[in-house]
Amino acid sequence: MLRKRRESPKPSSGEMASDSYKEKQANGEAFKSTTGYDVASKLNLLTALIMVTLAAVTFNLYLTSRLESIGDIDEDDFPSFSQQHGGKDSYFHRPRVWIHGENMEVGYLRHVVESFHRIGYDLVNGTQEEWDVLWSHDYPIRKFFSTLKAHQRVNHFPGSGYITNKVSLATSEMPHIPKAFHLPKDKEKFIEFAEKHPKRLWVKKSNNHRGIEIQKVQNMDLDSSGNFVQEYIQNPLLIDGKKFDIGLYVTLTSIDPLRVYIYDKDILLRFCKEPYHPFDPTNFDSYVVGDSYTPIWEMPSLNTTFTTLNYNMKQSLNLYLKSVGKDPDKMWRKIEEAIAMVYKEKEEFMSRAAAMSFKTTRNFFEMVRFDFLVDEDLNVYLMEANMSPNLSSLHFAPNKLLYEQVIFNLLSLVGLTRIDGITDWHNYEADKWDLRVSDKDLAINEEVCSSDECYLSCKSTKCRSCYMCLSDSMKFHLKDAFLEQKSIWSSKRLIPSTIYEHFNSETTNNLVQNDWFKAKCSSDPNWCSR
Repeated sequence: MLRKRRESPKPSSGEMASDSYKEKQANGEAFKSTTGYDVASKLNLLTALIMVTLAAVTFNLYLTSRLESIGDIDEDDFPSFSQQHGGKDSYFHRPRVWIHGENMEVGYLRHVVESFHRIGYDLVNGTQEEWDVLWSHDYPIRKFFSTLKAHQRVNHFPGSGYITNKVSLATSEMPHIPKAFHLPKDKEKFIEFAEKHPKRLWVKKSNNHRGIEIQKVQNMDLDSSGNFVQEYIQNPLLIDGKKFDIGLYVTLTSIDPLRVYIYDKDILLRFCKEPYHPFDPTNFDSYVVGDSYTPIWEMPSLNTTFTTLNYNMKQSLNLYLKSVGKDPDKMWRKIEEAIAMVYKEKEEFMSRAAAMSFKTTRNFFEMVRFDFLVDEDLNVYLMEANMSPNLSSLHFAPNKLLYEQVIFNLLSLVGLTRIDGITDWHNYEADKWDLRVSDKDLAINEEVCSSDECYLSCKSTKCRSCYMCLSDSMKFHLKDAFLEQKSIWSSKRLIPSTIYEHFNSETTNNLVQNDWFKAKCSSDPNWCSR
């Protein structure tokens, strides 16, 4: 049986009106509540933003005032820093280089200027401003550095003229240097020698190396001063019919003890402007390499290796010599021997010249270019050493890479790229230097130096390079040597040598340094000569 659904009673019209009013009232209260919350939140956020902005402005004003007052900081504000690093100037200035030369606006020192700029140096006028490094194209006048501070560096050694002076070098009677006579002092000796060797040819030269020409002895002016006559090598090695010379960049970093490095990565090859044959003594350009020489990329036998295969000048020359059945290693050994002999023979004269004016030579470094002639049998002849070699690519633009790499390699080797703490180059007490080299890095030969013989006495020669037997000055020199070894880049240490003992000098300091390098070599092959 179906049951009838029970229906709910309908509200009256009055009740419906009442409910509608209540719903609207409830909705209104909710609206008012929500609107009030949003307004309060926005006010709080705005207040917070205003406070943050005010705080930032206040902080910026404070920071600006502190930065503006840096120039007025007293050293006493930072006593520990000032004591260790020589005051505020050593911290707040970039390293400064004074580059000096005549007519620099021509641009012949452009690569030097750019190289210093790239590693963080400011260019200054050293006659008016403080400087850290002096790079002088010519030998610097004594007044430039009458008093040197410990950190200042100069790119020429006192007494270096014993090597770079053409008369002095040519008449030194050393191996690998053609026979020469100083005029007019050795006039009679020259005439006598020339008469005994009538087939030999001679060239007359001046110290400025201008006006070179083969002359008959009877036509030479043998009474003028500042000149010399030198034997002419009659069988030069020719490439594509042209005579050439080889330039090597050599750096002296220390004398007594002696340390000499060769830039081993590349060389400068220069060919005569004219072909050598048919030989004509009046054709100057056929046997003397002038400023307008023929570059390597214009030589048919070398152009492919240098330009197409992209080898450098040294590699290109080596490949050519091997292709004609010659051993380039034989030639390089002779060249290295010649350079080593020059420094070994001139060390005493340079040390004496430096001692007359300076207590130490650790402020100085010097790079010269040694120019060699090679004959058909790969015998080498040292023709000159240029005190301020050309480093400008204005004439031959492709040489730019060679010159810039040579300059950077030099600056790295002598420590000028370590520009932080620039006034502390020679202050090895600073903690920062212990990070690079400390006294413990000088200790060598564990078995020998820890023996009773060396521990109790330094009399034995085998103990002389042990740490406790080193003088304070020698410790400084060996720390310099340590840093050079770590910054050697493309250089090759020539002196001291751990291979060719005859390269090494035998003064007291040199003997100690030689032993020290040999001990380093025995424990680490990187210290061995190549």
